[in-house]
Amino acid sequence: MTSTLTVRLRGIWESRVGAIGMLMGLLPHLLHHLGILVGAALIAGSRGTILFAALGLAFSLPMLMRLRKRFNTWKAPAIALVFFALMFALSTYFIGPMLGHSSH
Repeated sequence: MTSTLTVRLRGIWESRVGAIGMLMGLLPHLLHHLGILVGAALIAGSRGTILFAALGLAFSLPMLMRLRKRFNTWKAPAIALVFFALMFALSTYFIGPMLGHSSH
């Protein structure tokens, strides 16, 4: 049986991991508004897209490994990775440009 302390610590850890994931999702959009050098130099064009796709993939690896262990198959992480790619594409090609056009 799992102790209450273990459950609480796991909840705290999961909350922190979720907050980091949320921050990584918002970061490309927020950096655009920090200034000319940061926004333009870091996330302009395909280099920025590749950079944040790689960072998103790197930060999702622990979650993908936990899914693999939990379901004992690569299907669950593969589905999660496809979902990540779809959401990243939606953010990069639709939401980001809509925000860019509305703020200028």
